[in-house]
Amino acid sequence: IKHIGNTVLPAADDEGTDIPVTEGIPMENDPFHEAFVEISQGGREEELRFLLKDTDQVEIRCFVPERLEAPVTMGTEIGSVVYTVNGEVMKTYPVITIGEVARQDQAWFTKYIIEKFLL
Repeated sequence: IKHIGNTVLPAADDEGTDIPVTEGIPMENDPFHEAFVEISQGGREEELRFLLKDTDQVEIRCFVPERLEAPVTMGTEIGSVVYTVNGEVMKTYPVITIGEVARQDQAWFTKYIIEKFLL
């Protein structure tokens, strides 16, 4: 699992962050490229408001895997974003996929070879 410091992921309707996907079909439809899926912080429908002292320590931590395994479907929860004040958890949001990646299989490789070398 990868910790992304004090990074806040974009909400599902914002531009997301990409995570590599093992054995996934890349956007370029080429086995020599790596596949990625876009992720986002889900469930951010309300604003978080707290009355803080100058000495309060606020942390925002994002926990996501370094890579995913294909197939990946849209809306899959893969991690979390945790908001803490002085070490106490105030709110936790899911991290979800906002894209999908199919798995490379024998049929996909066969189609790739035919299109690349025979057509």
